[in-house]
Amino acid sequence: MRILSRLVYNYKKFRLATRLARFDLLFLLDGSVVFKDVIMPARFFVKPSSKAFSGRLETFATASSDSYAVLFLSEMSALAFRSSKFPGSLPDRNRLRPAGTVVLKEKASGDSLFYHRLFGELAAVDFSAFPDAPAALEKRLCLSEDMRLYASEQEDVMNLSPDSHSVGILRTNWVQTSARRWVVDSSQDFELTAGLTPEAGKNLAHLFARLLFFKEVIVAGWSEIAVDSGGRVSFAGVDAVYPASYEHRLFALRRGECPRDFAGFKLRYALEKLKSNCPEALINEIFAEYASSVQPKKTFLKKSGKTVIAEYFPLPEKENKEKNPGFWTRYIRQKNKIHAVRKEKNMLFYWGPAFLVALILFMLLHRF
Repeated sequence: MRILSRLVYNYKKFRLATRLARFDLLFLLDGSVVFKDVIMPARFFVKPSSKAFSGRLETFATASSDSYAVLFLSEMSALAFRSSKFPGSLPDRNRLRPAGTVVLKEKASGDSLFYHRLFGELAAVDFSAFPDAPAALEKRLCLSEDMRLYASEQEDVMNLSPDSHSVGILRTNWVQTSARRWVVDSSQDFELTAGLTPEAGKNLAHLFARLLFFKEVIVAGWSEIAVDSGGRVSFAGVDAVYPASYEHRLFALRRGECPRDFAGFKLRYALEKLKSNCPEALINEIFAEYASSVQPKKTFLKKSGKTVIAEYFPLPEKENKEKNPGFWTRYIRQKNKIHAVRKEKNMLFYWGPAFLVALILFMLLHRF
């Protein structure tokens, strides 16, 4: 049974690789240990394309009815970036949206069991350098399967108070948002695009910096930006959100090494994507404006009417599934344990009656 399951799983991996090959995107799998057994035969299906990477990516996303494949593609793009093979550009598309109610994202569709297994293998093999990768990838799959969870994840991004560079033009409509659809309300007309003007690109860099340095949030990836008539911007949904530690923010300012965790890996990728919308020199100039906010946390203790300043040492906190990646690891292990118990019960119900029938037949044959 295990051999058959493995054969079916490998066939699905090969089919996914050939789909990427037909859109000339197979290079995203180069260097992946998980796909090393199928990438060579998949090369026979490559159809060279004269389109830029962004155009090929857009064509694949439009033609694919499997939204899990699009999600998988974004993770493999980050992996390819680590090996310096990802161009880093975004699809250049423009869609005008009038003020009112807009559906921004729908529940993922496709073979969820296959992608859960595939993401688990990716976390264990290709992302093995990051101990928190299994929890991060499993969490992203869970968020894609329930838009209410996904909308809640976007709150830190969308609830940013408006300033001169960005504006909260999108707000989640919780009445109409369901497990299948993420619905937002817009107070004004806006455009969904990835090809930003220089002014909008500058505003995006300010928005990213404000989230990173003030809100201490890493925006891991995005495909489109909402831009109003004044050039102000807002994220129209991001891949994932991670808490930004003091070390993460120091790295963004080029003052230290990047932490060796999955959030740090995604921060590197996000900064590279930001460069496709805004010149690197301008990004460094904007980040420098927020440098004064990056300080070690301190706590103020009052005693005998005097205020004492002391270095902050984190105290044990109540477990928070949004901030503690360990929660998701334990959750996944518990879910796998329950699945194993159910599987054993199913095997008992399947083989138990079969054994009884065989025993009765054996007794009848020996009796007569």
